[in-house]
Amino acid sequence: TIILIVLSVAEKIKENNQQAWFYMVSVVALLAFILAEIFVQAGITNANIYYLRNYGVQTGIVVEAIILNFGLAHRFNQYKNEKEHLLIRVNQKQQELTGRIIETQEAERKKIADQLHDEVGSMLSLASIQISSVIEHGNSNISTKRLQKAVEVLNSVTATIRNMSHTLTPLAIEKYGFKNAITDLVKTINLSGKLQVEYIVMGFEDTSAYSSNLLNDLYRIIKELMNNVLKHSEATHCLIQLIEHEDSLSILVEDNGKGMGSERLVEKKGMGLNNIRSKIDYFNGLIEVSEKNEGGTFINIEIPLKYPAA
Repeated sequence: TIILIVLSVAEKIKENNQQAWFYMVSVVALLAFILAEIFVQAGITNANIYYLRNYGVQTGIVVEAIILNFGLAHRFNQYKNEKEHLLIRVNQKQQELTGRIIETQEAERKKIADQLHDEVGSMLSLASIQISSVIEHGNSNISTKRLQKAVEVLNSVTATIRNMSHTLTPLAIEKYGFKNAITDLVKTINLSGKLQVEYIVMGFEDTSAYSSNLLNDLYRIIKELMNNVLKHSEATHCLIQLIEHEDSLSILVEDNGKGMGSERLVEKKGMGLNNIRSKIDYFNGLIEVSEKNEGGTFINIEIPLKYPAA
């Protein structure tokens, strides 16, 4: 029976079954102890070993069990490693798929934004110019007032479309570069007079190595953080620091407002932080929120440059 088992296991070894080696060694060890007891009992060997005479087979079974246990432990560790590698591959595939989806979304957003800005916006502007020309040369006061109202509506629609196009895709990044887009955003906020923003941008001289997804989302994160400060903090001053490190990017935002509260900030709803967190999570980044002792809120965001979808 043991010989048949050995032959069967040998076939498995030829098929590169690693676990068969443990079974082979255990069966060979059992066979060795059985033969040793038989030889001693039959007097074939001159050695008269009491232990082998009485416990040879039992010892072989114990040794076989020990070797098989090692084989099971090895198989368990191998299965665990295979499972971990499989999970890593699944996560990588999910990251790649998510990256492709985001790239597709960005392309569609850019297409829609360009159409809104270039085609629809220019058509509305032309209509507004034509109506203004009619007002200048018109005689009826009533028709003039109606046309003036129509001009106001057209201007409002034009501004709305322009804002929509900028929300869909930050055109300033494509036209003027990332740093200039941040500068333009800060200047726009400062012109409102509701908040005085200081900003420090270190690095980002050459952003050609960064994907458009990363730059656009960085811009959106900063814009959303500024909206949160304007809407909820009641601050009069805000400092933004955007720093490019060798292996990561840092965004530091602090204000002198009433403080948004760390408990409120970790909530899934409200203040647009849910969208910010989803963007940061995609890039395997971290966000930390704390209240300053002197009042106000401090937000620190770290985004590694070597993320799976890069």
